[in-house]
Amino acid sequence: MNTPNANTSSLDRSIGLNLAIILMISSIIGSGVFKKVAPMTAELQSPTWVLLAWVVAGLVSLAGALSVAELSGQIADSGGPYVFLREIYGKTLAYFFGWGNFAVIRTASIASLAFVFAESVHALFPLARSGSRVGIPTHWGDLSLCQPGR
Repeated sequence: MNTPNANTSSLDRSIGLNLAIILMISSIIGSGVFKKVAPMTAELQSPTWVLLAWVVAGLVSLAGALSVAELSGQIADSGGPYVFLREIYGKTLAYFFGWGNFAVIRTASIASLAFVFAESVHALFPLARSGSRVGIPTHWGDLSLCQPGR
């Protein structure tokens, strides 16, 4: 029986330049950009400081992107960060990263996008007549029964 080598990749590398640019722009300019400008401006009290913060964040993002590009050039295998961690630090750390990515990182990202989407839809089409957010009660009742000694 012919078994494939563990270092060979069988995934089709079909992402072209246009799709790569679209994917990067959509992941960088996500919903967080639209929800961060107002709180940043309220805290920093100056358009200059807000722009400076965005420039610094852009430089940090550029450094991360260039680092991943360098790793991709050195380790030519499908799998992204999992493969990088497996090759550099070993299978154990890569395994925990894979499960952490599945159980925490991606789910938190999807939940935050869903929350921002729901807030945007609620701003256009209010679903609740009270001042609370949709699904979040404004009154929890008498919680004094939950205190110890009662």
